[in-house]
Amino acid sequence: MPPDKRLNFVIKLPLYTLAIIVDILQIILDLAFATGVIINRIIDIIMAIILFFSFIFLRIMDTRTAFYLVITSIIEGAPFLDIAPAWSIDVWRTFARADAQDKAKIDAYNQQETQKQEETKNDNIVSFPTKRPIMEDVNRKAV
Repeated sequence: MPPDKRLNFVIKLPLYTLAIIVDILQIILDLAFATGVIINRIIDIIMAIILFFSFIFLRIMDTRTAFYLVITSIIEGAPFLDIAPAWSIDVWRTFARADAQDKAKIDAYNQQETQKQEETKNDNIVSFPTKRPIMEDVNRKAV
C-alpha cells in the first residue's frame, strides 16, 4: 500500500491561522509596552506548548523540529526580535519539511513499484528455442 501524505490543507490551515493571528497580535501588543510585554510572554509560552503537542500529534516532531521550536521560542522571548513573525515561519518550515519527507517516501515507493513491475514483465517473457529442421524434413527436401 502506498504511503499517504501525513498532512493536507485541512490539517495545516488551523495551525497556519493560529500562528499568523498570534504574530499579528504580538506586534500590536509590543506597541502597548508595559501590559503588552507581560501578555506577549504568556502568549509565547502557550503558543510553544500548542505547537509542541500539535507537532507530536501530527507525528512530525523530531529532533530538528524541536530544536527550531526552541529557537523560535527564544526569538519570541527576546526584546525587539519578537516583532518578527517567528511562529508563522516555524509552522511553515515544519510543514514544508514534513511535506518534503512525505514526497521522498512516496517517490521511493513508486520507484520500488516500477522496478517490481519491470521485473514481473521480464519474468513473463518466455523465450522459445528457434525451430531446427528435423532430419526427416532435410531428407525429404534432398530427394
